[in-house]
Order: sequence, then C-alpha cells, then structure tokens
Amino acid sequence: MMWDESKLKYDKNEEYDVAFGKEYSERSGKTEVYSYSNMSQDKRLISLAKVIIAESLKADASDIKIYRYDSTNAFVELRIGGQMVKTRRIDIRAVNGLVQAFKRLAGMDVSETTSKNTGDGRISFEAGGVPYNLRVNSIPSIHSETLSIRIIKSDDSFNNLEYLGLPEFVLERFRKVLSQSEGMVVLSGSTGSGKTTTMYTALKEIIRTTRGVKNIHTIEDPVESLIPGTVQNEVNEVDNFTYAQGVRGLLRQNPDIILVGEIRDSASAVTALRAATSGHLLFTTIHTNNALTVPMVMQQYGLKKNEIASALQMVLNQRLVGKLCDNCKKIGSITTKDLNYLTELGLDTQNIVRVAERNKEGCELCDHTGTKGKVLIVEMLDADRNFDEVLNISNNDYELKVNLEKSERKSYYSKEEDVERHLREMSIDFNTAEEVIR
Repeated sequence: MMWDESKLKYDKNEEYDVAFGKEYSERSGKTEVYSYSNMSQDKRLISLAKVIIAESLKADASDIKIYRYDSTNAFVELRIGGQMVKTRRIDIRAVNGLVQAFKRLAGMDVSETTSKNTGDGRISFEAGGVPYNLRVNSIPSIHSETLSIRIIKSDDSFNNLEYLGLPEFVLERFRKVLSQSEGMVVLSGSTGSGKTTTMYTALKEIIRTTRGVKNIHTIEDPVESLIPGTVQNEVNEVDNFTYAQGVRGLLRQNPDIILVGEIRDSASAVTALRAATSGHLLFTTIHTNNALTVPMVMQQYGLKKNEIASALQMVLNQRLVGKLCDNCKKIGSITTKDLNYLTELGLDTQNIVRVAERNKEGCELCDHTGTKGKVLIVEMLDADRNFDEVLNISNNDYELKVNLEKSERKSYYSKEEDVERHLREMSIDFNTAEEVIR
C-alpha cells in the first residue's frame, strides 16, 4: 500500500461522513435524494470540514487536498514540510458532499452545474487566537470534484523578515534590497515552497519600517491574503486582465513598489522588466528549481542579458522541509562517509561533529511523525555588479555557478551552504540534506 492504513484517521464513531454516507446510500434509490445544495448544508459534513481544518492547523500544514483516489478510496492529504501526507480516510459515499460543505463555507456556488467547472473561494478561520485565511479551489476530476486549500496565517508574525529563518548573510542582503528604489526581486521554488509568504513578509516589513509612506500595488492570481496598506488586484483571464495588462495599468497609478504574482510568459516578463527599470521596486516569482536558472528562463522569455543584469537585484530560491521534532529527535556522530560527501561538495565540515536523526516512531508532540514545523532552505543570487560581468560570459546555469564561485566577491549563497547550516543546527537529518542537494 502507498499509505499507512494504521495511521489514517477516520470517522470511527460515525458522527460525520460515515453517518452521512449510510443515509445517502439508503436514500439513493428513492425519490428523496440529496442535492448538492442540501449536501453542502448538512451539519455533519460542515462539522467534519471544520475538524479537518483544525487538524491541518495543528499539523502546521500549508495545504489541504480532498479527493477521491479511485473507485473505493477517498482521502484528506496535508502538505507538511513540503511533503503530501495522507492523514484521513473519507467515506467514499460522502466525499462529494464534504466537498460541497467546504465550498459553501468558502462562499462558492454549490449548484450541480458548477461541479463541471473550476471555482475559487475563501474561508476565514481562527485557532488559538490566530486568524487564518484559507484559499479554496475546486476542479472536476474523473471520480468527483477535487478540492485544494492553501492555508495562510494572517497574524502580525509575518511583518518581519526574521520570522522566515533566513541565514544572516541572506537576511542582511535582502534588507538592503528592500531599501532600493528600483529593480527586480525574484522568488523561485516549487508549489508550496513559501514564495508568496516571503513576498508578503517583505512588503509588510517595508510598510512597518517606512510607516506606510510607500505606494504599494499588487497584481495576483489569486490574491492569497489581504495586506493592509496596499492596493491589491486580481488577474481575470476571462476579462483579459492578465499580468501584463495589470502591470501596464498599475504603472499609471504611480506606485513605488509592485508585486507581480508570477512571470509566466514573454508579455509578463517584458512588462515586469520595464517596471523594474523605470523607478519601481518589483517583486515577482518564477517557477524554477534553483536560483541560477532564473536568468536563463528570463532569456527564454525574450529578455537580453544586459536587460536582465540591469533589472535584477536578487533571486531567492527556497524550499520548505520538515523540521526535526526537538522532543524526540535522536543525536549521533556523523559518519566518515557523510563527512566525505559534504567535503566533496566544497563545504566546511569542521563544525559538524554530531548530527540529528528523525525518530521514525515520533512522539505525541509531533503526532508521531518525527517532524514538527518547517524550516526554509534557501539559495541566493546577489545580482550586484559582479553578477553583471559573470552573466555575460555564462551560457547556462552550470556555467553561471562555476563563474560565480570563481569570482572574488561573494555574490552567491548555495543551497549546499544552507543545508550545512541546518545540519549544524540539527534542524534536519542527513537524509533530508541529501534529498535537497540531489
């Protein structure tokens, strides 16, 4: 089996989906059947939806996914530390109703016809006095609608870059970039790596440190969370309000700072470049696996090397991984083999004598997973004058890395260096280190 059946939660007391599923089956052959609308109002399913949200927040998950796996299985999956983990089994007869309950909570249309289309909504939720915004998306699939929910913490802890846990060198450079009047800051990484959180945190730090004097506009798809002190706009492809159209419109609003949710094509790349080189500080994201690929992707979008060099201020690639549970992690000596591996990567291993290992059995504090919380592993490209020269002689990301490492000025902080930092701090184990470096 792909999942550990013994660890899956389910409605063993038949209070929620199992009770609903049995009743649904009994009614299915009669004239009185459940419509999507009355499914969405069923108190048992609404209660289960709230239980799932609470469980997700307790697990410090960044995403929830609810879907029918095949003809006999339906699950709740959580993204914890960057990994999708099945956590709860849903009665196969009730999964469609549970999706409708979530959609009603999110203010979405719950008529039968909408099950054939994608939809978006939001849920506001509070736990432990902390407010959360949940961005809900539904999409039709073979067996039923699939629900994807992004969890966004809305408290004031996101208004300071120190919250992110960046290494000191990167944090110092990032803060210098925030004080610039123009240029482009690019966040890269996979889905769920925290790119939007980092951008939002940067904007909130600017608002806090400048006391709100900056004129800040965003164009996003969709707006994930509201940021007081900014004007936020949402892409609408149906009305031809694209990223490129949005940025062109925002430039007429005379902003100091612009956040563009993503550069995804030549049109958005060109308009973002124009904004970043005409007196605006611009934040955006590009989906790449490392920082050094970003300039190469920008060239594929039609930008020239000299244009990229003049616009870029910084590229920050990031990845979230599970943090070892401080209560149950095991501590041991690093092996000679592992030391040799790190040395071959060019890392300084003098301060790594002992390493931590995940406890596979876990404990009550980490819900027997061995990890609790997340840590951010980053890679930074500092696009200074040295970068301009190096980019000009580099034809791919490998050459760019080699040439940056040869240069006298430190313009590049590698993910290998950050992995070493986390190994020293015993926040990750060697298996995670190898997975990230690979």
